Amino acid sequence: MPNYAQYQEEVEADICTTLQCLQCQPILFIGSGFSLRYGNGPTWETLLSGLADKCPLIDKDFAYYKQKYDNDLTQVGSVFAKSYFEWAWSTVGKKHFPADLFAANVPRDAYFKHMAAQQLAGLNTNGINKELQAELVAIQQLGPHAIITTNYD
Repeated sequence: MPNYAQYQEEVEADICTTLQCLQCQPILFIGSGFSLRYGNGPTWETLLSGLADKCPLIDKDFAYYKQKYDNDLTQVGSVFAKSYFEWAWSTVGKKHFPADLFAANVPRDAYFKHMAAQQLAGLNTNGINKELQAELVAIQQLGPHAIITTNYD
């Protein structure tokens, strides 16, 4: 088996050849690991845990919800989104959200997404090392056709 550096060179060459032959740009599939690596962002679980602390209608520890929903964080997030919806429409909660979120055509999970976005607003790449900066530059230079994510980021 070749060493890792040789392997990387071979894979890079294969990708370049494929892109040239197909005359297309790549589609990037990016998960929460991207913001974790490049922006010191939270994992999905850490983000949910932080959001649980901010909504007064989520009245139990985060661990309770993980146990109740068999560690299915998607279900936990759905439950939290419902709690945020109820809180946002309360007299006390309304002041925590922009007025435009209270229009009839706004989806119910917008309040949860708003608070998640607030938690992520401070992420930046200023504190990362030169190697990671170089990776980001290389990703930017790809000029991807699309970026697809199944996660919050």
